[in-house]
Amino acid sequence: MRETLEAWFRARESVTQTATALEIAPRTVSYRLRRAEALLGHPIAARRAELEAALRVERLRADS
Repeated sequence: MRETLEAWFRARESVTQTATALEIAPRTVSYRLRRAEALLGHPIAARRAELEAALRVERLRADS
C-alpha cells in the first residue's frame, strides 16, 4: 500500500498514471486507495502532507 500511495502522490493523484507506473490495473489502484482510507479512518486528501511525510520517514528508516 505504501508503494501505491507514493506512486499516486507522484502521479498527482491520477489513478491511470499510478497504474501505469506500477504496472497494475487502475481498479487495483482504486481498491488499494479505498483500503488505505478505510484503515486510516479518513480520506487520504484530508491528511496528504502527513502521509507524504510519514512515507518519507519510513523510506529513510528502511534505507539506514
